[in-house]
Amino acid sequence: MLLVVACHGNDSKDNYTLKFGGDAEIQALSSAISSGVHVVRKAYPSFKCVGLIEACYANYFDVTCFDASITVGNGISRPNILQDPLLQCMLEEEFTLGNIFVKMTEKFPYLQLFDNDADFKSCKINGNYRFKK
Repeated sequence: MLLVVACHGNDSKDNYTLKFGGDAEIQALSSAISSGVHVVRKAYPSFKCVGLIEACYANYFDVTCFDASITVGNGISRPNILQDPLLQCMLEEEFTLGNIFVKMTEKFPYLQLFDNDADFKSCKINGNYRFKK
């Protein structure tokens, strides 16, 4: 499973919450998501899950529930930093999490020209995973 979490995050490392916008704004503890993935993995040991976390302070998300993951940093993030590279890679027959990360980091110098508040240096890739159509 590929779990993409794209939302707003807060700067509370101990109580990291995610806010999903739209018609009905929903706020949830990130620990509820990671705990849910842990439960499923315990019940189904062969279950594989890769997490892509695109939110402010994404590095506060507990990624130990995933086989591999990308988080977009310790500070302020910007929309589509991770989603656009994912969509570009999905056009290929085969790609890796590393391919997504490389495409994501290629955008940083351009984004940094317009946004000094964004923290792109602390983005993390944890493991790698190969995807095939």
